[in-house]
Amino acid sequence: MSTEVWAGILAVGSAFVYVAATAVQQVGVLKVRSKGKRWIALLTTPVWLLGIVLAVSGFLGHVAALALGSLALVSILQTSQIVFMLPFSAWTAHAKLTRQEIVGASLITAGLIGIIVFGNVTKGIDTPPSADWALALLATYAVVVVLILIARIKPGTTAIAYGTSSGILYGAMAGLIKSVLAVGGSGGVSAALTDWETYALVIVALSAMGTQQVALGAGHLSTAMSAIIVSTPVASTAIAITIFDERFLATGFALFALFASVVVSFIGVFSLPRESLSLGAPEDVPTAEPTEGETSADAGHAAHAVNAAKSTKDDSGFSHGVPGPNPVTLPVIGAGHRNS
Repeated sequence: MSTEVWAGILAVGSAFVYVAATAVQQVGVLKVRSKGKRWIALLTTPVWLLGIVLAVSGFLGHVAALALGSLALVSILQTSQIVFMLPFSAWTAHAKLTRQEIVGASLITAGLIGIIVFGNVTKGIDTPPSADWALALLATYAVVVVLILIARIKPGTTAIAYGTSSGILYGAMAGLIKSVLAVGGSGGVSAALTDWETYALVIVALSAMGTQQVALGAGHLSTAMSAIIVSTPVASTAIAITIFDERFLATGFALFALFASVVVSFIGVFSLPRESLSLGAPEDVPTAEPTEGETSADAGHAAHAVNAAKSTKDDSGFSHGVPGPNPVTLPVIGAGHRNS
């Protein structure tokens, strides 16, 4: 098999392992919470530690895919995490997949297959010139700054603005991983450690995780997840074309089919139910209002009971950062607690 085929297999395989890791970690988190233990108890919970091992394995598989194949192809295939998320989400919630979820997953899968079949992506170069990378990163952070300013001016856009920022940064992170791998592969570890792109990778990774945390804590989980899911492959593909010299060689009917495949994938993402865009991440829970003849204290007790029930069933307090190069599981900071 060609290296591109192996890259595709590794990309899809790592996407599966990423989601499996988050699902397994969620099981561990729920087990700890059900026993009323502190978060530090996770470090001695075997199922949660298994999730960490799976997450590292997924990351290594993703890195291998980036080393072998084109940045655009690998990034696009990583969105298959959404498809894998659905059965794992149903498993952790002890629920069945709905028809809407099955249709959405089918559309996403069909779109991804179409992109692979009709895209005909060329691999391009492994190490773009430093000047090109510097311009790309400046453009990336310029867009991120504009989005954050929009969120500051209009707080209602926080989820989508920070989610899009996170996705764009994750897209740049994938490109930097590929570039650093090439430097290390040709010059060894010492060359990678002395290359400025390695440290740019660290900064971009921290920025991506930070903006993701704010997006997920904004109280509009599905909006944040949709923004991350869509913007990551778009950003990666833009970087792949502009500085890695990768090209989609589709022409004529193949070009039309490629465009249609991309549209079908996006339709699949946005057709999914809101709760399908997360794996064990909390949405805002409305506070119960006192009914006639009920005191505020009674209503407060009822609201507490609802929140407790939700907590024991499906609120792990953790969220899955898809579909970045290294989706991580982070505690969600509630919108109401960010300033405390």
